[in-house]
Amino acid sequence: MKMDLDFGDVIKPDFQKHFDEERFVRTGKSNKKISDRHLLKELKQRHKFVEKRFGNRANFMDEHMADNLKQKMQGRKVKTDLKFLKKKLKQKHKQKVKSQREWKARTKRKEFGRTKRMQRRNENIASYQQGKISKRIGPRITAQQAIAEASNM
Repeated sequence: MKMDLDFGDVIKPDFQKHFDEERFVRTGKSNKKISDRHLLKELKQRHKFVEKRFGNRANFMDEHMADNLKQKMQGRKVKTDLKFLKKKLKQKHKQKVKSQREWKARTKRKEFGRTKRMQRRNENIASYQQGKISKRIGPRITAQQAIAEASNM
């Protein structure tokens, strides 16, 4: 065991790394995380196979069950319950749909704000140009105004 001398705490050794290396050497398979959907599919196939082959024998034990027991003894969570995996997949899907909905709303708000800013900018530019034109032209009257003033005199 290693000692952390700065704080005086005992650091737990990471046995999982050694287990993973040993498994890779022994079986040639790496211990990469399997997706929940793939794991659920494999567990369904395994469950059908066990039911078909062994029925409901209480003393049945195979390599898969032994691995699960080892993992439980090491303190890790074991994902073997089909209902749990289905529920977890459904939760992931709901979370994905929710985040997609929120992202669409966010992009819609951004686009609305962008169009509003561009509209305001265009209005400001137009009013500025109109001001320059009216300043250059000066106080002039239209033909209709001139006719109205002449008729009043």
